[in-house]
Amino acid sequence: MLSRDVDGQDKALRGAQLEALLDLLTSFIFTTTGDDPFRSGLVHFFAVLGITRDADCLRPAAAYLYMLAGVVYCIRVLSVEKLLPSARRDQQTDRDRERFLEHRERFLADGSYSPMSEALSLLAYAKHIALAAGSSGSAYWSKDKKI
Repeated sequence: MLSRDVDGQDKALRGAQLEALLDLLTSFIFTTTGDDPFRSGLVHFFAVLGITRDADCLRPAAAYLYMLAGVVYCIRVLSVEKLLPSARRDQQTDRDRERFLEHRERFLADGSYSPMSEALSLLAYAKHIALAAGSSGSAYWSKDKKI
């Protein structure tokens, strides 16, 4: 249904559906968690993302890191599209940019008691663990390249 663009009605319907989807997705992002991060469905998703189905255990930090980084990137893209829609970039004012900066500080920064703050903390922790563990699959050559 989203791919049909035969006439104006289908385009209007598609636009309304996409707007509703963006509203739904950003409702998970623009919320605060207070002292209980698991009040957020998005934080629950982060936790489930860290479980591997094959072994029924937590993923190693290096395997979790790239997935979480992808989610953080998507959160940023969705947030910018919600606050500064690309279709209306030419009409945006300083007030729109100020609103973006307010939302960024309140919901998208580390230490903001938000799902994104939790994601950034998890990302930093996973990166630290992955770097400390090193890469067991690395091969090293001697200087003479014989070993």
